[in-house]
Amino acid sequence: MAAASSRSGEVRCWDTATRQLLWQRHIEDGFNLRGLAFTPDSQALICAHSVRREFPVSKENIAAGWVIDSRLTRFSMRADDVPPLRQIALDTKGRAVGDPYGAAFSPDGRWLAAIGSGTHELLVLENSSVPWSSGDPGDVLDPRLAAGDGKFRRLPLGGRPLAIAFLGKSSQAAIANYLDDSVQIVDVGAGKLLRTIRLGAPTDVTLARKGEALFYDAGRSHHQWFSCHTCHVEGHTCGLNFDTLNDDSYGNPKLTPSLRNVSRTGPWTWHGWQKDLGAAVAKSLSQTMFGPEPTPEETKALVAFLETLGHPPNPRVGPNGELSEAAIQGRTLFHGKAKCARCHQGDEYTSETNYDVKLEPDGSPYRLWNPPSLRGLFARGPYLHGGRAKTLDALLQSFHGPEKLGAQALTSQERQALIEFLKSL
Repeated sequence: MAAASSRSGEVRCWDTATRQLLWQRHIEDGFNLRGLAFTPDSQALICAHSVRREFPVSKENIAAGWVIDSRLTRFSMRADDVPPLRQIALDTKGRAVGDPYGAAFSPDGRWLAAIGSGTHELLVLENSSVPWSSGDPGDVLDPRLAAGDGKFRRLPLGGRPLAIAFLGKSSQAAIANYLDDSVQIVDVGAGKLLRTIRLGAPTDVTLARKGEALFYDAGRSHHQWFSCHTCHVEGHTCGLNFDTLNDDSYGNPKLTPSLRNVSRTGPWTWHGWQKDLGAAVAKSLSQTMFGPEPTPEETKALVAFLETLGHPPNPRVGPNGELSEAAIQGRTLFHGKAKCARCHQGDEYTSETNYDVKLEPDGSPYRLWNPPSLRGLFARGPYLHGGRAKTLDALLQSFHGPEKLGAQALTSQERQALIEFLKSL
């Protein structure tokens, strides 16, 4: 059995008979780890994922594959195998593969199929021809697969395909297509969509549903390298820094913020200069993703979708919102000794005002900071605009300690109580 951690870039494999962890491996710069598939001979495990390249998010860098790549990683099941992982790039210049997702092998092992969910397609690779690289595979598809001789094919599916499973011992596979509300039956060997089984999609598509389709559409970025979802995973965050023009400058990478309850937490951006959510959406599409300028209707649709995003239930509170004793103590500190409530106010624990929070200038034209909402903090991390604080304890001990902001220093016990309260929000 295997499982992947989207945020940490780690894959773990267990022996189901002994329940022992066999190995744990990390994909450097890998994120959004999705589809896992064992090879038919059980000697390897395949994972579909994205890779962050850490260059500024400019149109030129996107086109070169220097911002976000799509890859498949192959893990050897042998703990003593060196190197333990190998990779291939899936993107082609001018026509990348956005948001790789599900993966599966045909029963006879001839075909390796992977989903490009953001580009609405099925990728089919001849398994024996895949040139797995033990080093960096580069940013684009290996020329040996790009020759057009059938070793690598792309089948349009529409919607947002996610999972794939082969049917029996045939070359036919079923694909779960979320935005199409359907199951699609594909002959993988022939590269042909055979039929579509409708699952009862509503006849009237709401504005929010239209916005959801735009949110997951990598075609909205330059050469379709990534979607809004790529960084704001399922409307949340991938937990990584990206160097965009959202602060009107390059050279100042910022942590990707969560979009949960975003319609209620304006103003927007880390510096709080953006006062209009629709304008923020339009700027992200045209100056972060460098895709086509959205129409007014598309902007309204995306904002309508963002308005549907909320926080999941918090596992750190009781069924009726009950707090632990430590969290109750932390709440008193939050409003009292630590004075956190001066900036983190109201139901969302944020503010419409920007503040000098004693952080050094980051090189952007802005000097003040807007306090991020503390709602859903238990499901976030790292912290601060550059992600420098890996834990809340590190945040409160050094970078953002109450004593640096005109309040009183906390004892170790008080700091832990405050953290318990923060995680309950």
